[in-house]
Amino acid sequence: SYAAALDLVSKRGSGFLWRGSTTLAWAVIPAHAALFSTYETILDIGLPRRHNNNQKSEYSGQQVAMVGFFAGSFSGLIHDLIMVPAETIKQRLQLGYYKNASHAIRRMARNGGHSFFRSLPTT
Repeated sequence: SYAAALDLVSKRGSGFLWRGSTTLAWAVIPAHAALFSTYETILDIGLPRRHNNNQKSEYSGQQVAMVGFFAGSFSGLIHDLIMVPAETIKQRLQLGYYKNASHAIRRMARNGGHSFFRSLPTT
């Protein structure tokens, strides 16, 4: 909330809100690489492309929609499996629970690791 953000800034300074942002920087590239490569791979498997550009598409609109739906859903899940733990670490660093990202990872893993993915169902 706004009041919580003001409280954190007044106690720890405005730079504190940026703690953990580098954690996201390390996760963004692999997450998006996985997203796009998974999406394109599923499209290639589900709707093989023909090399003859003059030929009309042999796939119905329903087939294209179903494969696109599955490709988007599955690739989104893969993306979130990478980004959600990074976002969790960033948020906990911002709240001051841990000293740094490696400290957060060690402590969260020691407690079973389930907290890395606790917010996955909400994404």
